[in-house]
Amino acid sequence: MTEALWATYENGPHLMVGRCQGCGYRFHPPQQYGCEACGATDDSLESIAVPARGELFSFATVHLHPTEPTPFTIALTTLDDAPEIVIESRLDHAEPRIGGRVRGEIRGDSPDDAVFCFVDDEQEQS
Repeated sequence: MTEALWATYENGPHLMVGRCQGCGYRFHPPQQYGCEACGATDDSLESIAVPARGELFSFATVHLHPTEPTPFTIALTTLDDAPEIVIESRLDHAEPRIGGRVRGEIRGDSPDDAVFCFVDDEQEQS
């Protein structure tokens, strides 16, 4: 399995999700330890790409952090193509609302400092 958490495709960022070939269980982040649902070994696990689009499930704004500039918002998002998976990530959204549509975006000046976040799905893509 790949260690990547996301991949960029022509139609936008995708999150890498682990899937058990034995029982179909899906999980994020991908790991190689075995299936949490059926116990299948690591050779039964594969990594698949799922579009980074979904619905805002919950969010919280962090006002005090020991190393990161504040404030920033952390979101829990359910994915459209894998609704059983809830992704925790940064959220860049002026007025977030539970149930709002979000899409993934990868930001950074180089691959070494790239950061994944969710943004309002109505914002224009940059």
